[in-house]
Amino acid sequence: MCRVSLRADIAGESLLNDGVAVVVFLTLFELAGGEGHTSGSNFGVWEVTTLFSREVIGGLALGFAGAFIAKRALKISRIDTTDILVTLTIVMAVYGAAWILHVSGPLAIVVVGIMLRGALHETTVNVNERDHVEVFWESIDHILNAVLFTLMGFILINLAADFTPIYLVVGLLAIPVVLAARLFCLGTSIPFTQLRCGNIKTTLSLLTWGGLRGGISIALALSLQPEMFRELIVVTTYVVVVFSILVQGLTISPLVRKLGITNPSH
Repeated sequence: MCRVSLRADIAGESLLNDGVAVVVFLTLFELAGGEGHTSGSNFGVWEVTTLFSREVIGGLALGFAGAFIAKRALKISRIDTTDILVTLTIVMAVYGAAWILHVSGPLAIVVVGIMLRGALHETTVNVNERDHVEVFWESIDHILNAVLFTLMGFILINLAADFTPIYLVVGLLAIPVVLAARLFCLGTSIPFTQLRCGNIKTTLSLLTWGGLRGGISIALALSLQPEMFRELIVVTTYVVVVFSILVQGLTISPLVRKLGITNPSH
């Protein structure tokens, strides 16, 4: 079947974006002199290519290896709590290994998540077991997002003393830039994917407006060093995220109806 579900379109694109975004951010972070480096001036094209390739290829390979082990363990296990422990253990182990090997942990976890999602929907896995695992990870997702945004609130309180109106202006100007960049990236990539099989204009509009910014953006901004214009970037990111959640998030349903999508889950 050429057309995949709308939910899978948005969720899959979001997962891939998050993984790639972290890799690109870490590469640029190294160039800017992060992690104790005083300067990125010694980085040439070869060094950047090597760093990026190591993060991507290493992360993908580690993710496939971790998912393979987890799938074997899930086939042996037939207890709900054990299935949850298997997925939790593999996530912690893969991310820890990625840290040690200096490869992309988020990208590896994305691969693990996608492959385990498929494994849990195999006919050999009990429906109750699958539901327990999915509910557990959905709960973890909600809890961690709540913690992250709470921490973001505390950070903004600390930044209030150094806040200037220009930060807000930059944040507002960044909103159309982010949307335009997203539109360009999707417009150039959709023709090469399965998404081309539907109405490209509808798909492009929905994925552009429906791509919400959140946890990853804030976490990456908070990881910057103070001398890297951290305050400006954090506030700008927060403005974009708030607009994304409040404006884009609250208007996605009217957009879906306007585009003529009567059953968004399909």
